[in-house]
Amino acid sequence: MKNVTMNTKFAISKYDKEDIVKFKNELFIYLLAKQKNLNYIPKLIHFDCNALTLKTENVGISLQEYCDNHACDLKSFIPKIRKIYNNLENIGYFHNDLRLKNIVINTKTKKLYLIDFEFTDRVYRDLDDEKLIEAIKSKKDKKDLKNYKLERLHMEDKEGSFKKKKRKSKNKYSKRRSKKKLSKRRSKKR
Repeated sequence: MKNVTMNTKFAISKYDKEDIVKFKNELFIYLLAKQKNLNYIPKLIHFDCNALTLKTENVGISLQEYCDNHACDLKSFIPKIRKIYNNLENIGYFHNDLRLKNIVINTKTKKLYLIDFEFTDRVYRDLDDEKLIEAIKSKKDKKDLKNYKLERLHMEDKEGSFKKKKRKSKNKYSKRRSKKKLSKRRSKKR
């Protein structure tokens, strides 16, 4: 389990010894963010591998808390969430716990940040309980996003929910091209 204490400048996370893997995951992402200058992840100030603690910059409050207190429209944040999530995905990592409480907003600048990287991995395993991944991966335009409902459902884990779905459809051109390659291979073997 992780215990987080916060003040106006810093967030300090202290992990139990049995959660060392989660500590390592989170530390790795903060170090990666520091190395690559990822501005959508709060700055790592200090870490202690013996005490299993991380000290990061406190950049704001959770988006969940912000929207609860300000009656905001979550749909208006989808483009910003999409941008920071895709940036993380583009460097080869999936957050795997994307929820409103793991997105922080700076209340002055309205800039969004990702936090809580305990489950971050190169393999997609997010259960998408709050349907955020579905919303940001949607190809709908802005008009459709107004009608899109973010549901805060806690879904039961279904068998195979951790497996990445394979794409089934190919366009007609690539199907024809695949058939031509297969027929050329067959003719070469003869």
